[in-house]
Amino acid sequence: MNNTFQINQNNHEDYDVITGDNFDNFIEKQTLMNPIELDRLETSTVNILQNCVPPSFKKNSEYYNTGLVLGYIQSGKTLSFTSLIALASDNNYKLIIVFAGTTKMLLDQTSERLREDLGNYEDFVILSGKSDSRLEDIRSIIHETERKRTIVIPILKHYKHIDEISELFNDKSLQAYFKKNTAIIIDDESDQASLNTMGRKNYTNSKKEDDELKKEEQFSTTYKSISNLKNKISNHTYIQYTATPQANILLSQRDLLRPEFCVVLDPGDEYTGGKRFFNKNLDLISKIDPEKKENEDREMPESLKDAFRLFTLESAILCYEYKGSKRLIDLNPIGEGLELKRTSMMIHADRIILENSIYHNWLKGFRYNYKIGLENNETEEIDELKKIYTELTRKLQNHFDKFPNFEDVLFRLRVYVLSSDLKFWFVAGDGDDVGQKEWDQGKHHVLIGGQKLDRGFTVKELIVTYMPRTTKGKSNADTVEQRCRYFGYKKRYIEACKVYITDKAISEFKEYVGFEEKLRKFLKEYSIDKFYDNNRLMQFLMLNPTSLNKIPGEIIRNRFKKYQYFNPNFNNLKKNNRYYNNILKTSKYEGELNLGNPPATNDNCHKVYSSDISSIKDNIARLEFESIKEGIKQNQLLNMFNEYENNKKVWVIEIAHKHYRERSLDKNDSIKALDSNFPPEFGDKKLLKEDTASGDFSGQYNGEIIIHIHKIRVKEDEKRDKSSQIHLGNKFNTIAILAPESDDKYISINYD
Repeated sequence: MNNTFQINQNNHEDYDVITGDNFDNFIEKQTLMNPIELDRLETSTVNILQNCVPPSFKKNSEYYNTGLVLGYIQSGKTLSFTSLIALASDNNYKLIIVFAGTTKMLLDQTSERLREDLGNYEDFVILSGKSDSRLEDIRSIIHETERKRTIVIPILKHYKHIDEISELFNDKSLQAYFKKNTAIIIDDESDQASLNTMGRKNYTNSKKEDDELKKEEQFSTTYKSISNLKNKISNHTYIQYTATPQANILLSQRDLLRPEFCVVLDPGDEYTGGKRFFNKNLDLISKIDPEKKENEDREMPESLKDAFRLFTLESAILCYEYKGSKRLIDLNPIGEGLELKRTSMMIHADRIILENSIYHNWLKGFRYNYKIGLENNETEEIDELKKIYTELTRKLQNHFDKFPNFEDVLFRLRVYVLSSDLKFWFVAGDGDDVGQKEWDQGKHHVLIGGQKLDRGFTVKELIVTYMPRTTKGKSNADTVEQRCRYFGYKKRYIEACKVYITDKAISEFKEYVGFEEKLRKFLKEYSIDKFYDNNRLMQFLMLNPTSLNKIPGEIIRNRFKKYQYFNPNFNNLKKNNRYYNNILKTSKYEGELNLGNPPATNDNCHKVYSSDISSIKDNIARLEFESIKEGIKQNQLLNMFNEYENNKKVWVIEIAHKHYRERSLDKNDSIKALDSNFPPEFGDKKLLKEDTASGDFSGQYNGEIIIHIHKIRVKEDEKRDKSSQIHLGNKFNTIAILAPESDDKYISINYD
């Protein structure tokens, strides 16, 4: 049944999006999806197309935009953009270009999926081959009137392949066609290779004071090729698919690839992601020690042996029939008992090929000895397997009415799993490419590799992951997350999944999962422009958001565990002073602190108040700053306040309330030094601490947020020219803050 959705594009003619035969046929093929999942898929696909440039125009036009589609790792992004292609075909888009990853393995994987899911030559023509043959086919198909077919061109995301496509659009007939018609470019794993890796370098050069040192902007090769392709197609929409969007959404406003709209995908009901693996229990996680690679004579880690034993034993249980043991029904969407067609184990050792080859050799050697040990009925090996089997009877018992006995499982392990049914694949360097042909060669697969297993590649029926890989310094959040090949549609057999990783990696994954959920929630509730207006605020503690060379601006980090204060905005002194005073007026006066050794001075007499987050937040939100950095600090502080309950207690201390203290300004009109020392004591004195507090405040401080309100008069600075001291004698208020409980680090980007 065809549905129609009204579109109202800014600066575009209105048009209707319809779901026609191609989209309906595609949906009918998704037999494992329930009606709710299919409805979500249709809604998200229509939403994406609604944001695209319309398929055609009556007059010559030049419209283009860029969108971001955000999914989870291994959650069905390929399904989404294949669905989009089907819907675009129904709406008379005639050309779709797909950047299908940076390796031939990924290109083949995506091309196979497109042919399988679209696979109707009467409606779709999937082109490969050389440019000359492509050009002839494109010319012929786009001008067809009787047949309405859509051209799909999957290519490697490599500058040579992109340049080949760009050359096609030098053809005058194509140029004329796309002045009135729109192409769609789909960029899978769009945060990899596509973006300009010279962004940071360009930003640094632009800040140099000597004009001769400033250089023209530089562009990485693939980014330059993508920009060239976009410039040659008059009307197009560029759609970025990724699960790790940090680099995409941190681009500057004038970057051609900065997203203008965002659609967040919801996974199907069978999906298991970071929230399941990195919960409080960590029941699917096993901690391992990092590898000491400097030891040339090191032996195969015992944890790797245990992981391989677990994988093979689970494979024997999950992939074979047992007499007297009936598999329970309704464990998968089509109502059959759980018997996997295959199982996989992934070893992600290192980016260095030689290191991966060591693991490859270890496993092949251990497999041989392991099998010999079982054939000889060696007690030590049998005992190790019995321990694992005992645990598996508890974890997997719900898959059988009667769990297979140990002897039967051992027989299948020895005769089937460890025989020719088991295949090793070295997915590194010029090693194996694992496509459908390779998956069909065996029933159990062990993949050992590094970079090739980082991005996009789907490891089918992955149950055991072994990942000793870690970094000495800060990891990049997107790189960490892209290694999660073990996420995916695994709910049917999630009890069989196990991930072996280091303690540091566990902490990194936990942090990323928390960040991911907050970002997805924000982008669902607000437009992406709201994110930009909020200074691209993100929260990380251990991780960098992405590779710093992609960020064309200054990263501003804040944890508020260190002494932070606002610098004055002299054009809004009166207004801001009013809000600082409002903080005092709306707070409850608690008494006075006299922290000096008698006699007391004006500098060491302070008033103490108590307030709550809500009142403080309302006044700080009204402050106005011309400096972008001060505005970023304000946003970060408000975001931190949002993490607390509104009624949470805050201490407010009016510092030296009897007079204005004199402070000098630097050349940027920022306060050189607000107080005489810094944390952990926070400010001039140990305010409210039990060993220094006087009177009724002794022992009352319990780690709450402390806010200082300072009264400042600008003093003369002998090092500055007097004519430049235009603010000399001006009085203003400002606040300083310390938040001892804050564990988050707030990251924003300044492009100024």
